[in-house]
Amino acid sequence: MRLRQPLPLLAVGASLVVLLPSAHVALPSAGLAGLAPSARLRVISAGAFHNLVLWLALTSVSWLGFGTLVWSCLGYRDVSAYGRVVVAVEESSPVQVALPVGAVIVQIDDVLLASTKPPHDIWSLYASEGHKSLGADDLGWCMNSAWFLSQPEGCCDTNETTPNSSCFTADAVQSRPSVPRQKCAPTLEVLRPDLEVARRCAAAADCAEGNECVRLREDQHIMRVDFAPPGHDGGHQTMVWSGPPEEFFEDVVTSAYMPQYSFLPLWLPALFSTTFSYISTLTMSLYLFNLLPLPYLDGSQLLDALADLVIHGSSDRPSGDVELGETQRSASPGASKWRWRWYARMKQGTQLSLELLLVVCLLSALWRSWS
Repeated sequence: MRLRQPLPLLAVGASLVVLLPSAHVALPSAGLAGLAPSARLRVISAGAFHNLVLWLALTSVSWLGFGTLVWSCLGYRDVSAYGRVVVAVEESSPVQVALPVGAVIVQIDDVLLASTKPPHDIWSLYASEGHKSLGADDLGWCMNSAWFLSQPEGCCDTNETTPNSSCFTADAVQSRPSVPRQKCAPTLEVLRPDLEVARRCAAAADCAEGNECVRLREDQHIMRVDFAPPGHDGGHQTMVWSGPPEEFFEDVVTSAYMPQYSFLPLWLPALFSTTFSYISTLTMSLYLFNLLPLPYLDGSQLLDALADLVIHGSSDRPSGDVELGETQRSASPGASKWRWRWYARMKQGTQLSLELLLVVCLLSALWRSWS
């Protein structure tokens, strides 16, 4: 059904700012106020409706996986079946030395990116919530008791994590309750990235005789990252990140697509994906923000038209300024007058509450950014 209203257009415009398209239409306020309430509702909500349609279209394109088809036609290979391609690393990050651009990350700790879930979902879940969101067990490593007990306790006493050592704890053994259970052990020796994967354990009983079940102390942060270097022939390398996991994910930019030809830029799919995500988020944000019943936004006029429709119905008579109640009050005797007065108070209170809420949210965001 096409929308046809007797409204002249004052201005029509479109713009493109840094790949962000926008369009606007200017209508005469007097002509808009003269429409029936139902017609005003359709005209006022047209902008928000188009934002919603655009967001649904962008979401559908992403959900249906059209991106994989497009990038394959452009010469890119989808590697999401087994990992994520490193597109860029923060220059000041220590990760840059160990993790080269073009490497394919295949595993984080005990979580393989190649699983039944889409790898980009696993990557996002791990980046935002950690391994517990994926149901990974808090397992330890079986280590030789004599070797573990011979390690110093320095970093455990100072609560510090050095680049090469971390504080590990061993499960308590009733026969040796006086033996210190915390040791400052070399991280790589425990994780054994260059040898056969060490036996994992949930308790000391899971390890062979003469071995301890050791695990990282709760206040220590270590993450093991297995990756295939650029031009790999099936071999994998391992790096150990010592520090909060969120810093690693902030420093590393990844993509699900790898170029099949050397002249294709590695960063192009990641840039397009980020831009696509920003446009989708901005479109939905504009849709929601523009519907708020605040001055100078469509939501305020939409609320006026809705109140006019509820109180007077969808008649074709002109309607005046809702806040002043000029036409409505003069043309609506009896019960409709107190309805308009109640609506004016309700609208004023709603706008004031929303304005205060926006100020509080802005101040809270500024406080968090400074603290």
